[in-house]
Amino acid sequence: DYICKQNDVGDKLFIIEEGMVQFIIGNQVAGAVQNGSIFGELSLVYGIPRSADVKALTPCVMLWSLDALSFRRIQALVANESLKASTLQSSCSARVKRFRKEYSSLSDLQEQSNEKDLKQINFKSLKRNAIIGKGTFGSVYLVSLRDQEKGKDKYFALKCMSKSS
Repeated sequence: DYICKQNDVGDKLFIIEEGMVQFIIGNQVAGAVQNGSIFGELSLVYGIPRSADVKALTPCVMLWSLDALSFRRIQALVANESLKASTLQSSCSARVKRFRKEYSSLSDLQEQSNEKDLKQINFKSLKRNAIIGKGTFGSVYLVSLRDQEKGKDKYFALKCMSKSS
């Protein structure tokens, strides 16, 4: 059974509560997802037709759906909260800087050294160690960078954003 077909108008996204579905583009299988996965959001985000056929792989697939209007309302709420948080953050940034300066265990020289090190990172020299998390628009990786002077690795969390994740 098909849940949606390629090139159909996308008026909702789906959340899989139970079961497994397969994505088919043309006549080729492009992937499969199961419990907890979301699909169909690209049509709502970009206003484009469905990019694949979605076919149930298990005898029973239980889905939740979210229509376009509800999706836009949630986007607006999230954007509003994000705006409030960024406004609050910028108003607090001076206090945070004073607090860090007063209570940081690092000296001014160490703070400046850390900022300088971060500005000089070559992303091609980062080594991916593990996936910390994966979402609709990207992934977060644990990466390391070899500190040649000290002979040991520095670790960072790197968020990679993609429209087609």
